[in-house]
Amino acid sequence: MARDAVIIHPPSTLAPGANPFAIAPVGVFSLAARALAEGFDVEIVNVPLESALTGKRYADVIKGLEAEVYAVSLHWFVHADGALSTVRLLKTLNPSARVVVGGMTATLFAREVAASGVDAVVLGEGEEALLKYLKYALRGVEPEDWSGLYVRVGRRWIDGGLSSLPSLEGLRYVEGFKVMRHAREYLRVGLHGPLAAQQPHFWLALARGCLFDCIYCGGSREGYKLAMGRWGLASRSPALVASELEELASMGVRIARLTHDPQILGERWWKAFHREVRERVLDLKVYWESFRLPSKPLLEEASRTFAALDVAVSPETASEEVRFRAKRYFTNAALEKALAAAEKVGALVEVFFLLGLPGETERSALDIPRFAAKLLEGKRCTAIYPLIPYTIDPNSPMALHPDEYGVRVLFKRLSDYARAARGTRVVDFIGHETRELSRKKLGELIERVNAELTAIQRSEALELKVEFEEKP
Repeated sequence: MARDAVIIHPPSTLAPGANPFAIAPVGVFSLAARALAEGFDVEIVNVPLESALTGKRYADVIKGLEAEVYAVSLHWFVHADGALSTVRLLKTLNPSARVVVGGMTATLFAREVAASGVDAVVLGEGEEALLKYLKYALRGVEPEDWSGLYVRVGRRWIDGGLSSLPSLEGLRYVEGFKVMRHAREYLRVGLHGPLAAQQPHFWLALARGCLFDCIYCGGSREGYKLAMGRWGLASRSPALVASELEELASMGVRIARLTHDPQILGERWWKAFHREVRERVLDLKVYWESFRLPSKPLLEEASRTFAALDVAVSPETASEEVRFRAKRYFTNAALEKALAAAEKVGALVEVFFLLGLPGETERSALDIPRFAAKLLEGKRCTAIYPLIPYTIDPNSPMALHPDEYGVRVLFKRLSDYARAARGTRVVDFIGHETRELSRKKLGELIERVNAELTAIQRSEALELKVEFEEKP
C-alpha cells in the first residue's frame, strides 16, 4: 500500500562509483516530524543506505518506492545530479505521481528544478510549505496563499515566494528520524555509506542561520537569508536539544554531532546546554565545527560534560591577509593559542585548509604545508586534513558579488553542479577562478599541496580520530 509521502535522500548521482554523500541534511527529519504531527503517513528513504544494505542499484531502490507524494531532498548542491535524475525516474515510472523537491539548492534554482518535471518546489525552510502541499495534494485543501512554494496549479506556475519562518521551538528531529527506513543502520553511516566500525552517531540541529559572512560559504548570513529567508541566527532551547540527545542516547547514539558551533550561540546558551546534558547523565562524545576559534572556557566546559571532544577548525589559509579578506577574523597566533588550549584538555582538533580564496597566490598556497607543520609542533591531538576540492557555493557572498572579490564564476546553473557531481578529476569540481589562480592552476595546486600535507601528518592524532569514531 502506498504511503502518503516518501521523503527521499538521493545519492550525489545515480551513476556508480561516485561518493554518494549518504549523510542526509537534518532538515529531512524535521520535515517528516511536522508531517507526522498532522496525521500523514510518512517515511524517509536514504537511497545510498538502502542500496548498500540490499545490494540494489540506486535506480532499483527508487523504483521500489510507493507513495502519493514523493519529496526529493536537494539541500546541498552535491546532490544536484542525483535529485534531478530521481525526479526524472519517478515521473517516467509514474507520470501521475506528485513529485516535489526542496532544500537550499532547490530554492536557489527553483525554475530550473521546475523544468525537470516536478509538481512543486519547496522554497526556504520548508516544514510548513511541505505540509501545505501535502494537504493540497492529498486532502484537496486549497491554501489561502502559496507562500513557501513554487507550484504548478493546473497549467500555470505560481511563485509564492518564501514563507514565514517556523519557530524552532516547535521543530522536532528525533521523531522524524524514527520513520527513516533502517534508522538504526543509518546511525553508522558515513559519507560513502555504512561503516561497520563506526560508533552510532547523529547530526542534531542547535540553530538555523549564521552571524558571520565568510565569503565562500552558502550558509553565511547573506547566503542563508537569500536562500532561506532568515537573517541572522535563531537557536533552539538548550533543554530541548538536550532532551533530544537523551532520546538519541537511549537509541544507542554514542557521538553527538552538532550543526552549529555552540560558541556563536553565546556563553549563556552553551553553559545552559552543558548543564542540561550533565543533569541527564549522558555518556556521549561530541563533535562540532568551530565557526571561528574555540575559546578556552568552552573547551573546558565541553571536556567536563562529554566523554570525548572533537572540534574542526578551518583557518583555510596560511595567509592572514587572505583569511581576513574572506572575513575569517583571527590571526595565526590566535589559532596557535586555541590549539594549545584544546591540547590541554585533550580535545582532538581537525584542521582544514581551502584553496580558491581571493588573494591566494601560488606562493601563499605553497606556504600551507609549512604552516601546517608548525601547527603540529609539540601537539599530539591536532590532525591536519587534506584539501577537499572547493566547489563555489551558488549563494556564497563571493558568488553573489564576484566583481567585488575578483572572482570569475564558472558554475551558474544547476546543470553545472549536476555535471560536477559526475566528475572524476579534481578540476571537475572547481566552479570558479580568481584573479590570481585559474581553474587549472587551482586543481594542480590542490594535488601538490595535498601530497605535502600527507607527508607531514602525525599518526598519533589520526589514531585518536579512529578511537573517537570507533571506540565505544
